Amino acid sequence: MEVFAAAPPCPSVFELAAAEVAAVCVGRGAAARSAAASVVTRSRPVTGSAVEPPASTPDTHHRSRIRVRGVRIGGRMCRPLASPCHVGSADAAPSRAGLSPDPSSRQIRPTMAGSSRVGRRSAAGMPIKIPGDSKIEIQNRSRNLTVYASKVVDSVAYNAMLSYPEGQQEKCVAVCRRLEHAHALFDILASCSHSNIIEPIGIWEEKGTKLAYIVFPCFDGPLSLIPTEEIFDVEDATNDKSYTFGFTDQGCKIFVEMFMAVKYVNDLYDDEQIPLKALNFDESKIFYQLNAQRDYRVLLTDFKLEISPTGNARNNRKGKGKASSTVPTVDELKVANWNGLGQLLQKLHKNLGLHAELNHFAELLGKKTVKYEDLVWEAGLWEHNSKVQFIREIYWHYNNDEAKISQLKLRASLGLKSCIDKLEVNKSREPNKEINDKSLYNSLFFLRVYMVAHRDDLIKGYSGAKETVEDRKAVVRLLMKECPTYMVKLIAEIRHLGWIKESPFLRSK
Repeated sequence: MEVFAAAPPCPSVFELAAAEVAAVCVGRGAAARSAAASVVTRSRPVTGSAVEPPASTPDTHHRSRIRVRGVRIGGRMCRPLASPCHVGSADAAPSRAGLSPDPSSRQIRPTMAGSSRVGRRSAAGMPIKIPGDSKIEIQNRSRNLTVYASKVVDSVAYNAMLSYPEGQQEKCVAVCRRLEHAHALFDILASCSHSNIIEPIGIWEEKGTKLAYIVFPCFDGPLSLIPTEEIFDVEDATNDKSYTFGFTDQGCKIFVEMFMAVKYVNDLYDDEQIPLKALNFDESKIFYQLNAQRDYRVLLTDFKLEISPTGNARNNRKGKGKASSTVPTVDELKVANWNGLGQLLQKLHKNLGLHAELNHFAELLGKKTVKYEDLVWEAGLWEHNSKVQFIREIYWHYNNDEAKISQLKLRASLGLKSCIDKLEVNKSREPNKEINDKSLYNSLFFLRVYMVAHRDDLIKGYSGAKETVEDRKAVVRLLMKECPTYMVKLIAEIRHLGWIKESPFLRSK
């Protein structure tokens, strides 16, 4: 793994930048330092300070850049990276410090990753402040890395770009962290091999500070920017307090991806492959990529390193902002991750009315005894096809089995009468063949015939809006509104009977 060092943000004297480069570049020696001092003597220093980066990157041909050769470590070329810098003026008033070096000037030193860092010969890079500039460009033998002052909207990541000698360009992003946390986070992420956990490119340290930059592949935005109606099936997208019918197909895919990523990380704890640190479910630190078909791929990027391993902040003043000395158990970490996912589900829902299935799912995720084996039986996590297949499988178990039919007739119904009446399914039936909802057997008969099979006479005999019953999915939507807990109840009943041992969710993975 390569680790690189970063130049400090926005020093005030651009002449000193050139002088410092000459003074400390590899192989220059005393003659170079003497030449550097001469340059400083002839230069007029300027003052300036770093301020908040601008919201966007102007399209200008006059951009500041520092060129620093890469340093070779163990046969690899290490790339220095400058931190984001705000624009300044080269015509500012002379510094009162005279010719003294700018205290913000720092050398950059490539190091090896991990707990032991091996020093190498130094090179220095100082951003030159030019009016209208909004980026820093650093060149080495293999490629240029440009870090823009602008951030990805609603995230902590700076926009960046890799440029190759052949002319190709590749977008990337840079995130600033405390030095020890950057190395710890890099090691954890590099130990993961999951399509929904981001793979970092490298680390660039900022010498003289306790900061470093982690560089990631480009993404399209943070999870917080995905429209609510893309994640949840909303009754009225124009109404912030509208009723929802659970996840959309896209939303279900997004949440299932995160769900399986949590399962993956929890399994790594069992195998002792990563430190006992909880995942961070901050929306601004969960990214997404959008392909040409407008399918979202979510990427988890962070673990809770600044607070206790289980994700609980230390309350005592002395321990504020530090990691807890209490090491959690593996089971505590697993619960912390499931709890964090449940809190994220609540945040994503915002002001919308949480559907009964998702509410039940979120409540289970928030429990201190939550287990993966129970979560996979949650209706809120199941896709539409999994629910349909589940009802089919139940029918296969009791069909032509009088003993099991008797069991179903003794169990309480799912409360579907209002839906049976609304769909007017008895309007064309003989009085002695009307569908009722007196038992679980009756409920299953209705679901199998009118939801799973979606009989044509349902559409023909329905006097309401045809789109309400136009296909199987529309009927499921109606069921979820009229009888919100029907699937939660059905799953609980079948698990109690013990007929189906494996969740349909697992078969779809």
